[in-house]
Amino acid sequence: MSQQALFYLWTWLKLILSLWFFYLVLRYVAGVGVGAPYFPVRKRDIDDAFTLVDITDKDTIIDLGSGDGKILLACAKRGATVIGYELNPVLVLITKWRLRKHPKAKVYWKNLFTADFAGVTKVFIFGLDPIMHDVSKILKEKAMKDIVIISFTFTLPGFQEVGQKGIAKKYVKV
Repeated sequence: MSQQALFYLWTWLKLILSLWFFYLVLRYVAGVGVGAPYFPVRKRDIDDAFTLVDITDKDTIIDLGSGDGKILLACAKRGATVIGYELNPVLVLITKWRLRKHPKAKVYWKNLFTADFAGVTKVFIFGLDPIMHDVSKILKEKAMKDIVIISFTFTLPGFQEVGQKGIAKKYVKV
């Protein structure tokens, strides 16, 4: 093989490897193509949610799409058992690090549609419109009848909205 052919082969190989690395960074660090995009909830939104619902040590909380774990941490500080479901492995690691001092906290690198709602008293979700119908269906099938759901920004079809402050909306089963 000529020197020039080797040069072109090596250049194409570097380009392909660079593109593959870029894809991996986008997918697993930025979360592109892995569920909903990461959009961190603000502290004031969490505070608004806590005006709609009391969190105690008797609660078991699930955060569907737990992101960086801010909601889970705030609930854990109030003594609740907290469970997070997140698809982005980097965010799962960040959340596990944040919750390392809370023994009643678990975070799963799983799809939110695999969540186990046994014993769950409250659910937090910052989902997008396209998935909220499916989330609603699962909550109706699997969640306890007296469950309370806090949805940030997006409507939860089939549930009764009983309060709102800022972007936090409180829902109950009908």
